[in-house]
Amino acid sequence: MSDAMTEINRGTYFKDRSKLKPKTSKQYP
Repeated sequence: MSDAMTEINRGTYFKDRSKLKPKTSKQYP
């Protein structure tokens, strides 16, 4: 809802992706 929430969600998402080897890293900065 808030920007902070989005940032936290993104941080967690990237952290999880880091472990799963992001294949769509091109789609994300």
